[in-house]
Amino acid sequence: MSTDSDAPAALRQSGITVRVARDLDELDAKSWDSLCRPDDYFHADYLRALSRSGLDCSFRFLLAEEAGSAVGLAFGYTFAPPVAGPLRIRVFSTGSPTDIGFPFVVRPGTPAEPVLAALGAAMVAEARRSRAAGLLLRDVVHEEEVAGHEHTLARLGFRRFPLFAEAVLPIAWACYDDYLQALRKRYRQNIRRNAAQVEAAGFTLEVLPGPEAVHLAGELQPLWLQVFRRHPEEWDQLLLPVAYFQEILALPGTVLLLLRHQGRLVAFDQLMANGSVLDSKFCGRDYERLGREPVGHMLIAETIRYACDHGFALLSFGISNESVKSRFGCTFRVVHGYRRPIALAMRLARTLRLEQHLVRGYDVASAADDDSRGHVFRD
Repeated sequence: MSTDSDAPAALRQSGITVRVARDLDELDAKSWDSLCRPDDYFHADYLRALSRSGLDCSFRFLLAEEAGSAVGLAFGYTFAPPVAGPLRIRVFSTGSPTDIGFPFVVRPGTPAEPVLAALGAAMVAEARRSRAAGLLLRDVVHEEEVAGHEHTLARLGFRRFPLFAEAVLPIAWACYDDYLQALRKRYRQNIRRNAAQVEAAGFTLEVLPGPEAVHLAGELQPLWLQVFRRHPEEWDQLLLPVAYFQEILALPGTVLLLLRHQGRLVAFDQLMANGSVLDSKFCGRDYERLGREPVGHMLIAETIRYACDHGFALLSFGISNESVKSRFGCTFRVVHGYRRPIALAMRLARTLRLEQHLVRGYDVASAADDDSRGHVFRD
């Protein structure tokens, strides 16, 4: 199997053929989309836009077929995150560098075990061909996603570890006002006080569909860069170029919360609708102009407003250890990953118990333990 050629590569195992491509157009996009569920973020149009966005990585798309029909899919990318100083290692990661979600699908009614085994084996083979030091299978949110397949993952050499904590808010209210009324008094007052303070300081909020804001891409990226530089612990975060915002904002389902001060854009939050789920993707801040105003808290509340008023079932704030989100009623769920050494050096690192320092998770303890949702809402 080789992805260096222009044609999709293929690997056959137990009657299942897995085709691997660097470009999704090399595969059957209609078959790909037929496997995706409504809440999945990885429909073909989105992944094509992501591939064109100039990210410093190389994508791989895997389509499993049996008897001429698509029965499963997976995808991932290779990148070279920093380890220490200028030292970098090449890692093959499943999923997307900008999204959260288990990046494997098996067609309903198809036995999952042989399909996942074939996709997993193809991932390992492709990681070797890409000269990756290690393989990271990421974003296992629910145990049922891998239930019954732990022995397959173990046979393929994977070990489970906590990856990060995701802040989520199930939306149980018909509108934002109902959400506010469900909060205990002091939390409701804090939200209203923050909104009034930001407004009094001269900030104005605008909500725009992504396609109407593509022309702002050059203003958004420097604001995002300020946030990016404040979080060096996010070792696997890739630099988002202007092209990322140009490509992704052009898609239906993207929304921007834009905050201006004296006509100048000083903050934004980027949202993405995927079926019944609203994802809070990236944000940007002009920290000098924002000063000490509670803009972050206000934008969290406005994101919740959008989710409530537009009928979403779940709001995800993504990777988070911020206890502040628990004061809005969010809970934190631990997302797991599975890692496997590929190169000899990484296998040695596993033997010496150094692997966790190279392909590692975030600090999930504080978020996972801070579940104060029951104290935020009225009984």
